[in-house]
Amino acid sequence: MLTALKCAPSGRPLGMESGDISNADITTSSCATTSPCGHEARLNAMTSWMAALNDQTEPYIQIHLRAYHMITAIVTQGGTDKWVTSFKISYGVEETDLTIYTDVDEGTEMVFPGNYDNTTSVTTSLTPYILAKYISIRPKSSNSTVSMRLELIGYGPLPDHVDDIHKRDGTCLDKGIPLGVENGDIGDESLTAHTSEPSDPSHTARLNSVTGGGWIPLNTDSTPFLQVSTLFYRCDVV
Repeated sequence: MLTALKCAPSGRPLGMESGDISNADITTSSCATTSPCGHEARLNAMTSWMAALNDQTEPYIQIHLRAYHMITAIVTQGGTDKWVTSFKISYGVEETDLTIYTDVDEGTEMVFPGNYDNTTSVTTSLTPYILAKYISIRPKSSNSTVSMRLELIGYGPLPDHVDDIHKRDGTCLDKGIPLGVENGDIGDESLTAHTSEPSDPSHTARLNSVTGGGWIPLNTDSTPFLQVSTLFYRCDVV
């Protein structure tokens, strides 16, 4: 069963409302008024994107994020006396090769519930999250005609090699790739410990390190742990 989660999603606004996402990076299938009109779709704007009356079957609004971003949620609003009541999402790295967001258990295309009035923001959390440079919102039903304002929530920009976490040579990787403790991508300042022997500090815990011999907690430490701070989450090794 599909639900729009009520809890606050992880991440931050990615720039629709603030303008960090430029007008040129917001494209639409059509405009009810003057074209281009993608900039009218910014969350809490005085205007909204409205699809043309002859474009109510397969309308879309597409955002180019320029770099990889992790998208964890989408916030939508209606506009004037019109709003979108359901929508699909497509995403990808290339504009011409987008994938429809699907239910991972059922393998079916997800149809997300939209808005119920023209002013209230509705947050739809994405589980699993989306990793993409392009994201397209595709309204499937509406009150009156298609009218929408929106914001993307997530993290980024991310380096291009982050896609290796998900795929390599078209094959999904269940276990991911090394994140940087061994090779130094995760800096010494991001490796901390509850306690350490003076000659064996936390940064000597790097896999296959030839210096130091490894992190060693103090003998008096009854609850030792090593902590690794990454871009998104903190991981404690106890």
